[in-house]
Amino acid sequence: MSYPTVAVSDLFQSLKLLIPLFALILGSASALPFAPTRSIAAAPRTATSGAEIESPLSRALELRGGAGGPLACITKDRTVTAYAAVWAFYGIQMLLIPQKVHGDYFASPGSEMINFWIRGQSACVGGFVFLLMKMTDRELAYKTAFFSTLATAVLYPYNAKFGFFSKDYKVKYPMHYVPEVLFGGLIVAALIAK
Repeated sequence: MSYPTVAVSDLFQSLKLLIPLFALILGSASALPFAPTRSIAAAPRTATSGAEIESPLSRALELRGGAGGPLACITKDRTVTAYAAVWAFYGIQMLLIPQKVHGDYFASPGSEMINFWIRGQSACVGGFVFLLMKMTDRELAYKTAFFSTLATAVLYPYNAKFGFFSKDYKVKYPMHYVPEVLFGGLIVAALIAK
């Protein structure tokens, strides 16, 4: 299987537009109010014997989410936020540059009708992201994001790659690895989230 080549200058042109948009999404997502999933306040210190003195490392780990290893920082709230950030990014692209959304991932030529459908879908994506982030029941938000991620992965990147519903998709590599890895990562993160 031969992969089409991508000029480095084309990648830099894409990044010039995408980096500011991604920075805008991350900046606005960090301003959203969230209730913490657990308190990180340290317990008051009490008099202890020499054997019970805490090491500075254990205190630092306690403040950083516990000694559960590097995956302890993956929480349900963070997977919801990651899902929302990914879809906010795609939603902005769908609205502003629908031809790029199709052209980056498929070798087939785009059309005005494809651009029409992609641009219209941006309103649904934006509304879904907004409602997901405003849900007060964070467990429901987590389940909604997880099952939506799973369905999206099956219907979009993995359907295009493996042809679950049609064998006629001509995906472009290496760009099509982006949604394949991205949605796979979101699924794994949601499965190991605490």
